[in-house]
Amino acid sequence: MDEKFVQSLLMWAMMIIPIYELATLVDVAILNLIEFWTNDNPLAMSDTDIEQKYITHEEKTYEVITTKNRFDISEVNNPENSFSLVFNDSESSWYLHSNEHVIKITEEKENGLQLFGFDGTLLATY
Repeated sequence: MDEKFVQSLLMWAMMIIPIYELATLVDVAILNLIEFWTNDNPLAMSDTDIEQKYITHEEKTYEVITTKNRFDISEVNNPENSFSLVFNDSESSWYLHSNEHVIKITEEKENGLQLFGFDGTLLATY
């Protein structure tokens, strides 16, 4: 089946089932009001929040530690096999930190989100 056909069917199903309307209602009527009155975004992590999860993929287990603007990912049985994804607020960019390397992988610009390759070349703009 053609992927565009499936995506179109899914879009129509989501329009018939009021998913978009419910999501908008929750965002506008609940989350925005909470943020307005408490001056705190209920969906955002604070500087002190830490979330730890374990994920198994292809018989390997990874530990993922999430903090504000950062994901630290390491293989449980091989801690040397680890990397971090770090968000730079001032640049609106995500960086990949691995061993001795720091590589910019995305940057938000006025014309969209730019995706970079590991060699620093621009791969795409969304």
